[in-house]
Amino acid sequence: MRLFALASFLGLALIGCTGTDVGSTSQSIACYQTATGVLCQPTSDVTGAAVDVDGDGQVDSFVCGDTASASDSASDSTDESGADDGDGHHSGGGGGDDDGNDNPLSDSDDADSDSDSNADYQGDWIALDPRAPNVYGKQAGNIEHLFKAYGSYEFDFGLEASAVFNWNSGALFTPAEAISRRYFPPMADPAYEFGGVTDTYFLPGYVGAETTPDYYTFDMRFKYDYELPFGNVELFLDVFNVLNQQFKTNVEKQIAGSGQYDFNEANAWVAPRRAYLGARFSF
Repeated sequence: MRLFALASFLGLALIGCTGTDVGSTSQSIACYQTATGVLCQPTSDVTGAAVDVDGDGQVDSFVCGDTASASDSASDSTDESGADDGDGHHSGGGGGDDDGNDNPLSDSDDADSDSDSNADYQGDWIALDPRAPNVYGKQAGNIEHLFKAYGSYEFDFGLEASAVFNWNSGALFTPAEAISRRYFPPMADPAYEFGGVTDTYFLPGYVGAETTPDYYTFDMRFKYDYELPFGNVELFLDVFNVLNQQFKTNVEKQIAGSGQYDFNEANAWVAPRRAYLGARFSF
């Protein structure tokens, strides 16, 4: 008998608008709105004062900044120790914090700053800057916990039975509103000032705030080998979703609904039980 089991608890560790000076125990970085775009640079003091950072003779407005100890930054960026991260969540194995501020969008197929080619709106809109208010949060699309188990048994008369069990805790998502075919958390109305810039920043408590339903699947396979004088016949039966549990796997993420589904209403399910019978002849 062979038995294999694997449990993994997964998280994403992401860093934001901070930078560490080599050989220093403190760090700070400041971003300014220049004539050619947002420019970020290391600085010894983040006061929010407008300065000329690109040397074009024009005063540039302060957008965002951060100061922290280098040791704090290291612990915030990644945690692979398996220790409690302070919010009651225990990350074991290769997991870590799944908080971040570089992806405020819903877990759609649209581009965002996780892309290696196009930051899309987040590169052009101050309200989506990683250090803008209420951008930091759980990363949409992340599945925090997974459990997988596999087992098989071989009988003396040639039959092999095996089974696979999969469970996940559901994917994080951001309740969203559609803007130009993109999905954003609800935004402030009217706009307000932050760091010298007035914009319609995200409302608090939305980024990565919801989770799709958790669910599991249980599949089995039966295989029988029969030797012939002139070859070998393999008969097999694959049964998916043996228990026929058609759990919800996804929900509608738009706050206004899609027209077919209301917000947080299930819109995808585990496929019902199905079986496939086959044979293979080899010689």
